[in-house]
Amino acid sequence: MSEGPPIAGVSYWMGCVLVWLLAWAAVELLVAKAPRSGVAGRACALAIPLVFGATLLFWWEMAVRGLHLPGVILPPPSAIAARILTSPGILAADLLQTGKGLAVGYLVGSTSGCLWRS
Repeated sequence: MSEGPPIAGVSYWMGCVLVWLLAWAAVELLVAKAPRSGVAGRACALAIPLVFGATLLFWWEMAVRGLHLPGVILPPPSAIAARILTSPGILAADLLQTGKGLAVGYLVGSTSGCLWRS
């Protein structure tokens, strides 16, 4: 039985931890130095969740790549983004079908709720 590729080394994970610590420091700095009002305050208020979200996406990507997880089990965010950009027709059809199911479910649920209540 053959094993998969080796898990990433310590330096790989230390680099990931360093990025996390830098993002944490950036958020702390934004919270401490951000003006409470005005355009700059709103920009800082938007930057904080963006930094947090980018850090989560970074960790997701690095975990999938560093642990060599199969894309079927957990695809990296870059593969998801590439799929979204290269398959707009399929995604639009799926979105339409999901919307139809949502509308039917809402109508059935609302109607049965109104009839049950009466």
